[in-house]
Amino acid sequence: MRIIKKLYIIIFLISITNLSAYSIFNNQENVIDSLLNELSKTKDTNKVIILNKLSIKYRRFSKEKSKKYAIQAKELSQEINYLKGEAKSYKNLAILSYFSANYFETINYLESSLVILKKLKDSVEVSKAYNNLGIIYQEEGTYSKALKFYFKALELRKKLKNAFGIYKILNNIGNIYENQGLDEKALEIYMESVKELKKNENTEHLAQVYVNIATIYRKKEKFKKGLDYCQLSLINCKEVKTKIDVLLNMGDIYRQMSNYDSSLICFNKSLILSLDLNDKNSISASYHRLAKIFLRKGFLEKALNNAKNSYRLAKEINSKSSIAESSQILSKIYENLNNYNKAYEYLSSYIEYKDSSFNEDMRNQLESSEKNYEIQKKESENKELKNQELIKEKENTVLREQQKTQNYVILSIFIVLISVGILAFIMYKAKEKEKKAIILLKYQKKEIEKKNKSIREVNSLLLHKNDEITIQKDEIEKQHSEIRKKSEDIQGSIRYASRIQAAILPQKNKIKSLLPDSFILFRPRDIVSGDFYWMAEKDNKIIITAVDCTGHGVPGAFMSMISSTILNEIVNQKGITHTSKILENLHKGVNISLKQEETANQDGMDMAICVIDKEKNICYFSGAKNPLFYVEDGELKQLKGDRMPIGGMLSGKLKNKPFARYEIPLKDDTVFYIFSDGYQDQFGGKKGRKFMRRRFKNLLLEIHKEPMEVQKEILNTTIIEWMGEKEQIDDILIIGFKILQNF
Repeated sequence: MRIIKKLYIIIFLISITNLSAYSIFNNQENVIDSLLNELSKTKDTNKVIILNKLSIKYRRFSKEKSKKYAIQAKELSQEINYLKGEAKSYKNLAILSYFSANYFETINYLESSLVILKKLKDSVEVSKAYNNLGIIYQEEGTYSKALKFYFKALELRKKLKNAFGIYKILNNIGNIYENQGLDEKALEIYMESVKELKKNENTEHLAQVYVNIATIYRKKEKFKKGLDYCQLSLINCKEVKTKIDVLLNMGDIYRQMSNYDSSLICFNKSLILSLDLNDKNSISASYHRLAKIFLRKGFLEKALNNAKNSYRLAKEINSKSSIAESSQILSKIYENLNNYNKAYEYLSSYIEYKDSSFNEDMRNQLESSEKNYEIQKKESENKELKNQELIKEKENTVLREQQKTQNYVILSIFIVLISVGILAFIMYKAKEKEKKAIILLKYQKKEIEKKNKSIREVNSLLLHKNDEITIQKDEIEKQHSEIRKKSEDIQGSIRYASRIQAAILPQKNKIKSLLPDSFILFRPRDIVSGDFYWMAEKDNKIIITAVDCTGHGVPGAFMSMISSTILNEIVNQKGITHTSKILENLHKGVNISLKQEETANQDGMDMAICVIDKEKNICYFSGAKNPLFYVEDGELKQLKGDRMPIGGMLSGKLKNKPFARYEIPLKDDTVFYIFSDGYQDQFGGKKGRKFMRRRFKNLLLEIHKEPMEVQKEILNTTIIEWMGEKEQIDDILIIGFKILQNF
């Protein structure tokens, strides 16, 4: 009886769902019919508008019709020179290409739309186009291009004072930082997004940011906080896509807590919602996670089916990160199934798509092994194929000769009345040719058999070599596992070092309290940096310095921590605020700390230091190889630092030479800049050259009247655009500040 009741309930729910869907479809049909009726009565710009609306309406029901109307809108817009309509049609075509996972076509359509929107000076739509291009490049894994377009969009949104738009771009930038392992930076940006959204009471997008925050806490293994933020997201979210993201995150957290049953529930729910939405990215992600759980529980067949589905969809949408993840899990499953050939195949795929520098050597070794095996295999196949072709060709020769004979016979019948002697002669010749061909064919068959015997021997040798390659592959896998473990340990240590280094840098609130009108652009090349900045207040004076230590990465970071400690001792303990005296004491401190007189060690640093005397309204400057730029009365001026660095053993005239000290009276419009050489030495541009000091000076002069935060954004965006596809070669540090009199 209970079963019958349940069946009635299910049938009722299905009926209600179908009626609802039918109602929605009917409403859409009514709207479409109305638009089609209006289309036949109108022309010119109004016709373009209706065609674009039809493209949007058909998007859910018929992608072919949607594309047809978008193309018609584009062609008519071009014909009547209606730029706004043409831009809209390109956008509709881009959306359709995106749904089909054709990213190359999507980018082309968006760029075409962007060109027109710039002509129209439509800043709102231009910023949206920049953001959409950033999203596409981000999904492709091309993060440098994605950031380039996000920063362009952010600049426009800030000018438009569009708070909601600013949140969306900040969220996208946070996603990139998260993908690159910069979790703390990503978390900081997500928290900033939460504040913006709470001001606007935007609950749906607040839900998406909560998902991102939950992901960060999951990575940090703070599972309770991660689940709390997932629950907050579910409370606020309305969109199905956001619910999918929440369920995936919750499932991941439960998996890491070894609560596999709860994890399976979450992943199955996310799969059902993803299939309803037809979101291939989310479907692939759900299958991938289900495969991981089934592998953990030992259900290998279920794990394999889900992993194959994930891999297939990842290939369809060309998501490199998803392909890498699916390949990795497939390799593990096949290894558990003792299918080592397949395990090796998918391990190679994982290494190919995994964007990680420590995999490069292993990738080369695998490619070399695989290439040798494939060459040997192909050579064997080619020889066998050539032999088969040769036999076939000889057989065809015989057939052709037989055909000729038949033709001769037929011809003989026609001319038998002309000459019996000629016919006999022709038949005799044909028989002779046939005999020769048969004898030749027998001889060639014997030769081919000899060659086939040789090929079989070679194949036997190749099989032996293949066994050797399999053994090498196992050794490579073992080495790969060891290298990955060591790399993870090293990366963990370096990230921990970066947190220590970040702790010694002045905090934002301290900087703003001492220098309210200032900015610091700090872009380490690696996780830790050889550049650092230091600030203190002593005897009503503000001391600020930009320091460029020898090297970058870990060695530079060690130097930065040593130097910061010595500066604290000189200024805060000894009370020295004279710029040249600070540099001289720092030089001696580095000599002593590194025992440079005994070891002849030459490590040190270049730096620029400023001391602002509040009472006298004077800025004092000294430099060790690094200058001070300042803009006064619309003119950029420069004070060069001394030729000697801090640290190392000096000789000749430089050995006991004191550092010079300069005075600059403070004016309200004077802007000061101290920096390391990383910005101006960066390679990029169309010709791959350095940015150079002259271009740097011109840029500072051009932007010096802008607010400090705007200056920072312009400098950051400019260097990112300048780098393009090139790598950052050194740490970058620029400090800008303005001092108001009697501040």
